[in-house]
Amino acid sequence: KKEAVMSVARVTTLNFKSKEGADQIEETYKTSAPTEFSEAEQLLEKQAFDGWEGGKCRFCHAVRKDDRDRMAPSLYKILGRPAAVSGNFTYSDALIEMRENGLVWTPETIDAFISDPENFVPGNRMRVEGIKDAKTREFIINYLIRESK
Repeated sequence: KKEAVMSVARVTTLNFKSKEGADQIEETYKTSAPTEFSEAEQLLEKQAFDGWEGGKCRFCHAVRKDDRDRMAPSLYKILGRPAAVSGNFTYSDALIEMRENGLVWTPETIDAFISDPENFVPGNRMRVEGIKDAKTREFIINYLIRESK
């Protein structure tokens, strides 16, 4: 069975200690291409994003550049971006504070967030249960990488 691995290179330390945190990025995480899966495995990625049993990411989030806005922030090119910077959403104070303290979306931070959103950012507005299955989270993250090129 093939193991999927997200390849991420850390470029520098991030500085997000002020309200202008999003403007202070010098460099951030750079991601390589998503792990190459067979067509069947790519379908599993899409199915995981569209309809994991605890909720449906696709119901609230757009993922492609030309997707229509939905009720939650677009996830298009989310990797390497600071949290809470999309212009189409009013973020919770909790997520804004996390951004100001340095939260940048990487495969690792997305994994931690979607595994237990309320514990990772107490008081956030994403009202879904966490995704307990690590493989499902891996499929979703790989899908985000693949679809937001």
